[in-house]
Amino acid sequence: MTQSLFPMPSTRFGSLPRIRTLATRGLIPIAVALVLLACYWYTLAPTVTGGDAGELSTAIHTMGVAHPTGYPLYLMVGKLFDLIPVGDAGRRAAFFSAVSAAAAGGVMAWIVISVTASGAAAALAGLALGLNWWVWPQANQPEVYALHIFLATLVVAMFVRWLPERSPRRLNLLAFFCGLALTHHRTALFLVAPALLWAAVATRPISARVLVRAAVCGALPLLLYLWLPFRSAFKPPFDWGNTSGGLARFFEHISGGLYARLAFGDTAANAWDQTKLLGLRLWRQFGLVGMLLVATGLVGMVRSRQHRPLGIVLLVNFALIALWAAFYKVPDKEVFYLPCMVAVAAWLGFGLGYGLLLVRGLTLSSSIVRFAPVAAVLVSLFLPLNMLVDNWNRADRSQQYATLEGIAVSMLNVPPDAVILLTGDEPMGGTLYYWYVLHPQSAPLVLSADNITHGWYRALLPPGLREAAEQAIRAGPEGWEAALVYAFRDHLAPERPLYTNLPVTDAPPGYVVLRTPPPLPLNRVVAAPGVPEAPDAGRPTAILQFPDGAGALLDVEIPRVVTRGEPFTITAAIRWSGASVRDNERLQIMFVHDSIATAWARGDMKKAPKELGLSVAPRLLFGAPLPASRPGYHYRQTMNALLSRRMMPGTYRAFVQLARPGSPRQPITLGAVAVR
Repeated sequence: MTQSLFPMPSTRFGSLPRIRTLATRGLIPIAVALVLLACYWYTLAPTVTGGDAGELSTAIHTMGVAHPTGYPLYLMVGKLFDLIPVGDAGRRAAFFSAVSAAAAGGVMAWIVISVTASGAAAALAGLALGLNWWVWPQANQPEVYALHIFLATLVVAMFVRWLPERSPRRLNLLAFFCGLALTHHRTALFLVAPALLWAAVATRPISARVLVRAAVCGALPLLLYLWLPFRSAFKPPFDWGNTSGGLARFFEHISGGLYARLAFGDTAANAWDQTKLLGLRLWRQFGLVGMLLVATGLVGMVRSRQHRPLGIVLLVNFALIALWAAFYKVPDKEVFYLPCMVAVAAWLGFGLGYGLLLVRGLTLSSSIVRFAPVAAVLVSLFLPLNMLVDNWNRADRSQQYATLEGIAVSMLNVPPDAVILLTGDEPMGGTLYYWYVLHPQSAPLVLSADNITHGWYRALLPPGLREAAEQAIRAGPEGWEAALVYAFRDHLAPERPLYTNLPVTDAPPGYVVLRTPPPLPLNRVVAAPGVPEAPDAGRPTAILQFPDGAGALLDVEIPRVVTRGEPFTITAAIRWSGASVRDNERLQIMFVHDSIATAWARGDMKKAPKELGLSVAPRLLFGAPLPASRPGYHYRQTMNALLSRRMMPGTYRAFVQLARPGSPRQPITLGAVAVR
């Protein structure tokens, strides 16, 4: 008699050796969660990272309102983690993500073990969910996606619990967790809708009263959205959307109406390319064995009468998420594929369970049957270990200080009465975090140029700046950003500093733009050119001379001892000689390690090393261009520097050079900095 490749509808996993006690069955999900949490802890971000991390950490810490859809559940639970006295607020928010993702892996292991009774299949599914290319990088930084995955696995778990009884009580529980998932991320609808629809149709006994009770249970968690206008009414430091401004504002925010134009906004060609990329990355993550198990689990679930509802719900969710993400017109599409990994991990675990069942059902030698569980354990170990090795470097954020340190350098000398006008999610989020979380007592006014086009945001501005913003918008789309900057400058008191990273180019008459170097190019716009103070005669100076006799007197003040990762200030004052201002003249100050400086000074190098050139080389620690001053004027600029946390302690030399087409790049040593 020919054996079927997959279990027939009447076949149960009961023919597999059962894990006998509930306590023993619970140990494997707990162990999976602890292993994942350990991996996340060792790769955990020490503070805020890029993207929305700064904004979300600020919203949690200040109990504010995040960008649409507001994420009330994330903000409220995140506040509990924010109370843990470990690290800064960004690290605590990252730990919240780690716990959520680890719990998701544990729940996935519970789902598989509760159906298949296979510990190997459960471990494989849980670890594959937590260590894959998509989930791990979101599990160790302040982001909303780890909680999204956890809630999705809870919905699947409640659906699995509903399946055996299909009772109204289990339907109410499923509806509650579906509502909870919808309070966090709107793409949860692609899982919630098929799960609730199937459960509502198949629940017995079914009646209008049963459906009304389930609807009430599903609607109760949605009341969490009322937290947003409640907090908005108290005017927190960070209030995205002004949700207390009326029902229209509230519903637009929680529905994500701002992003409606992005849905299915990409081209079919780009969507197809993205879908192929998804397939290639799945193949790379799981390999031939893993993809065969995924296919076995999918086909086996659909063919099995017991597991067909779960298989179809997961398949519909996978298809809808893949379609949505492929056509969603955003640069970071990868994160929208995360819910697909819930289905893939479940299919993977079920596939291993079906494989064990298939081996036991075939007429094979007893030695092969006895070896099958051992092979299953080896597979459940090999695939996660492969993902661990393959994804560790990409997911490791344990040394990711760059975002916050870059912001700290740029903001070091910004006074409390300044106005900072920024564009871009990462600069805005990092700046909000730096001021409203780390330095709330001296925080300047931080404004988003991206949101000024929205009426709700302009309504929150001080009256003078509100009129300035409306004036710039009326000027039209061409050059409105520069118009906004200069309109703000006109409405501010002359002594109140204005900083911006908007691309202001040539300053009109009556304005001066003082440009600062990366990591965050922050331009200071002043209403009229001043005459900076002259260098102090007692400080060390260096003469930079061109072949034709024109040159500059440079005075630099640097500290003698600094600590790695600690921002410090360099003050440079320039006095020009010569007859005219030269185009493209730039003064550069840079640090290189003492060993390189000594080798170059002794003549061991035939030419100045690349680290002394104008281009940023791997060992270049700091480079800052200074705009040229007019002849006869003194120009003084304070720059901020930061020695990387990864630099070894030692002595570092400061060099300066004046560069111009056709001029020599001869650097002059100014002094040394001892780094401890």
